[in-house]
Amino acid sequence: MTNDDGRFPESRLHTRDGTVSRRSLLRACAAALCLTGLPALLAGCAKPKAGRGGGDGPTAREPQALGGSRAVGEKVEVRVGGGATVGVLDAAEGATGAVLMVGGMAGGLGGPSGVYPKLAGRFRKSAVTALRLDYREPGDLISCTEDVLAALGALGRGSTKEAVIVGWSFGGAVAIRAGGESDLVAGVATVSSQTGGTEEVKKLAPEKSLLLIHGTNDTTVVPSLARYLYRNAAEPKELVFYEGDGHSIEIHTEAMMQKIYAFATKLLSDGASRDARRRQISRSSEHTLGDTG
Repeated sequence: MTNDDGRFPESRLHTRDGTVSRRSLLRACAAALCLTGLPALLAGCAKPKAGRGGGDGPTAREPQALGGSRAVGEKVEVRVGGGATVGVLDAAEGATGAVLMVGGMAGGLGGPSGVYPKLAGRFRKSAVTALRLDYREPGDLISCTEDVLAALGALGRGSTKEAVIVGWSFGGAVAIRAGGESDLVAGVATVSSQTGGTEEVKKLAPEKSLLLIHGTNDTTVVPSLARYLYRNAAEPKELVFYEGDGHSIEIHTEAMMQKIYAFATKLLSDGASRDARRRQISRSSEHTLGDTG
């Protein structure tokens, strides 16, 4: 039933103190809510969520540090931005040198012909920390380079003063890019490296040494690309071909391992300045094209 003006009649409540309209009562309740409950409700909505570790809100994570322990085959997470990638750490106690090894397009921790675990053991016995690193997004050059730079940063916050990066195939480009950006890096060794993404290879010289290893029968990344990369790089640099080998250096596997080991340990050896080591490696690399190990 409506009033003469078409509106519904206002219902009223009878109280001890008099008559109050229902509309006035609703307005009073709304005002009370705004003054009391609503600010608390909004404050609750804006309150930060508790982090995984509990507490009233998220806490800033301490910068990650790797190395300096006696870990053998320790699975680690390397924090990269808001995410993380995984790796395996073989730490030499008190070591100031480290070797970081990365795989190819698909990532992984084995390396060419599965040599990375064996190399890690050899490095550790020589008081050099070894980190085998996987990728968050295998095949993404920018993301994978960020992974390596984050791992180098974590090693540097540990006991590492200098590092060598080893990269296979696609990982060769990752190693070169990261090596050019990090002051921690003393040298880069690649196995069957692609050339895409290596345009900044000249950034390595003259402070950082470059070792290029390739098989003469590589049909995945043809040997001519290794020569192209070698020509684009500046001294100190070295190119080693293994006769008859394919993309994973399946025949001269032990020779490849020894070459990488000698390259890295010479650069990371104690008691020699980087300039002195650079001059030594530069002299020894002038006539290495075609070397079959």
